[in-house]
Amino acid sequence: MSNSAPRILLVDDEIALCEMMSALLRHWGYQVECATSAIEALGIIRSLDCDMAIIDLLMPGMSGQELAPLIKQHARIPVIMISAFPPESLPHVDQIYSKPVPADKLRRIIESNLSPNSAEQKQVWPS
Repeated sequence: MSNSAPRILLVDDEIALCEMMSALLRHWGYQVECATSAIEALGIIRSLDCDMAIIDLLMPGMSGQELAPLIKQHARIPVIMISAFPPESLPHVDQIYSKPVPADKLRRIIESNLSPNSAEQKQVWPS
């Protein structure tokens, strides 16, 4: 994999889910930075150039709702929320999806948001 591959920040407090999604994204050719807390995610977003963030809503400490605007302060990147309890919309979150997201749908979500022509839409998509 070359260093020019898009880098995705993946934030979920469920370590097994983070590892599984990370392996899948790497298999598709993406660079992946995994964080199991919002604080860890902020450290990554401040030190590395990421092209997208995929975050969970409910995490101990700081929630995805609190994390999203902080990501947007540091990087103008799509912030995608994937949650078992998705709200209709949230400020600073570009799209919201229900967990679990099938692999083929996750790939389409990523590809459409990394495409130069992707429009910022705030939506909730059922699984």
